[in-house]
Amino acid sequence: MSNALITIGLPTYNRAATLKRAILSVLAQDYSDLELIISDNASTDETEFLCQELCRQDVRIRYLRQLENQGAAANFQTVLDHARGEFFMWLADDDWLDPRYLSECLRTFAESPGHELVCGRGKYFDGDQFRFAEDPINLDQDSSWQRVLSYYRQVGINGMFYGLMRRGSLASLKLQESLGADWLLMAQVACLGKVRTLEHVFLNRSIAGASQKVETLALNQGHSPVVAKNAHLLIAYTIFKDVAWKSSVYQPLGKLRRLSLAANSAVAVAKKHSFTPGLNKLLDRWNRLRTRLILRTRLKRGLRRIFRRVL
Repeated sequence: MSNALITIGLPTYNRAATLKRAILSVLAQDYSDLELIISDNASTDETEFLCQELCRQDVRIRYLRQLENQGAAANFQTVLDHARGEFFMWLADDDWLDPRYLSECLRTFAESPGHELVCGRGKYFDGDQFRFAEDPINLDQDSSWQRVLSYYRQVGINGMFYGLMRRGSLASLKLQESLGADWLLMAQVACLGKVRTLEHVFLNRSIAGASQKVETLALNQGHSPVVAKNAHLLIAYTIFKDVAWKSSVYQPLGKLRRLSLAANSAVAVAKKHSFTPGLNKLLDRWNRLRTRLILRTRLKRGLRRIFRRVL
């Protein structure tokens, strides 16, 4: 396991401003047996120049440039298709890794062979300012049925999508072009094996890349405004179809158990009423706290001015 090759797939589009930080966080890992595959989705900024420059500095980088923008899902699939490592993970072009991220995840795989995915805990930043840490998701049930349902009951921001996975297993699945596609894929991974979140290493994420409203995402994918306003119901229906009959990974469960899991999973997601409920809640709490602090500061300043005049 100490000699296992790890592939990090980094799909990117017009993010030259944050891309270098993401790349350097990979190259700075204390586990060096890795390859970094960057798929540039026909960027029009300085991305190509930056990547070619870094390729000359480190032979572990492979840079692929698409002639035309092929869409996000296809670009994510491209880096997976070109991967050679025994283990694989995606990294967003505005996120960055702790230096021990890969080695700690790999250590857990060595100690827990029944796991299909190991990730660090997500930490979210607004610029350089830390905002909050994501609640960890651990799926250690022996039953694949229970793991999938537990995932859909807990999932929110879905930072575990950027965890380390067994490439052979992941390659048997497909990232779909649909709303909530990352949820569908992680549920399928959970069906194949256990999932662990490590709380002592972190995936650092930009809040800008994780905070899009589901309504906006739905509109960007061509859905009507009416559908977009009820996007959580569309996601629930998509989950039902995926579990009930679409994805072959659920076939071993049998028809009745598949239908039962599909219905329970769809209901669990529909009850959330938001694509990122945990994020929205935390952001609302943060805004209330910030407003309170601002008002308190203004009140103190006002009282000081009054006391000065009186004295």
